[in-house]
Amino acid sequence: RKRKRKRKEKERMLKDKRGHKQTGAKLLVGIAVLAFLAIIALQMRPSSAAKDAKTKGEHKQGHKHRRHRLPPHEIKAKQKELEKQEEVLLQNEEDVESVEIEIEEKLVELDEKQDELVEKEEEVDEEKKQIEIEKEEVQEVKEEVKEERKELELEKEDITEETRELEFEKEDIREEKHEIKNAKQQLRQSKKMLKDLQDELKVKKKTVKTMKEANEKQKVELATKDEQIKTLAAKLKLASAA
Repeated sequence: RKRKRKRKEKERMLKDKRGHKQTGAKLLVGIAVLAFLAIIALQMRPSSAAKDAKTKGEHKQGHKHRRHRLPPHEIKAKQKELEKQEEVLLQNEEDVESVEIEIEEKLVELDEKQDELVEKEEEVDEEKKQIEIEKEEVQEVKEEVKEERKELELEKEDITEETRELEFEKEDIREEKHEIKNAKQQLRQSKKMLKDLQDELKVKKKTVKTMKEANEKQKVELATKDEQIKTLAAKLKLASAA
């Protein structure tokens, strides 16, 4: 009966050990996904159209005192160009917001996985205590074997085998705790990297907003110049009629 009970305990511990290894594999997959997301986020840069819009806006602001009026066809062309640039800026804003949402979701997943690691570490400590208890039971069995002379050799072989297996399992638990520690360190590093990316995205979003405001200002100036041209044309028409 004792050998049967010990065999069941050994099968349970081997099953738990397989569960820990599966958890470690899931953590490695999660870290790979985070690294892939970080690469995508680093590739997010303002488009060339947005950069051209900013350059042209600065150029026009530097020369606005020298150019007092534009032909109507140039004003319409500038208005169309500004509308295209505004569409590009809106698309960039949507891309930035999408990446921010993905980062927030990954941060939540990281917190959940960190909680799972704490629980697994507590389970490993509990299993270690259980192993110590089982080692004490093995010692008691050794004493009982001395009294049961008929089964002396069989019991001694069983106990020796069980002790060896317990040492192997104890070594496996030490390795698993080391793997859990490394996984927690990698999670902290990934979390810091995602935080840096989030800060970078906030700066980019602010830059996009500034460029959008500059485009709005240019549109107003062009509309004002268009009205001035129409007014001068009307005055010229009245003067020629007179």
